[in-house]
Amino acid sequence: MTAIAGIDDIGLWRQAAREIIRIPALWAALIASADDSRARQLDPIFQGTATAVARRGITLADRAARFEAALFLVQHRDTTGMRPLIELLSDNRDTYTRGMMALLVATGDDAVPVGPSASPGDRARARLFWERWWDDHRAAFRFAPEDRGQRALQRWQTRGH
Repeated sequence: MTAIAGIDDIGLWRQAAREIIRIPALWAALIASADDSRARQLDPIFQGTATAVARRGITLADRAARFEAALFLVQHRDTTGMRPLIELLSDNRDTYTRGMMALLVATGDDAVPVGPSASPGDRARARLFWERWWDDHRAAFRFAPEDRGQRALQRWQTRGH
């Protein structure tokens, strides 16, 4: 992954992305490094390829790779990552924390009854909350404005649950 992140030339990034899309074992590396450079982040061809890879990545059997793909999609305001991200929310503390942060920013809703320091049981409750939330809001869902999402995240982070 370091070699991928070290590519500075946008043309090489595009070429690498086109090659990587054919190799599922490398998808997570591409997704994890996709935000590494502002130039790559703004490049529509690269972002389109990274999004295509992430959409394929949410179907992988590897739960860690699937989580990274779903997280990438939600962070890039693509709703196809919402359900998979929610499904993987309770896997471990890292997926819980990173997934919760993405969901809070995406939705702007901090009504989840569980705070940042969640036990395995609390993580399962958070997952259930978000599953129900998504079922209720999916049809009319729009990503929250950035400031609203950040305020929801800040409120959640200061909870004492």
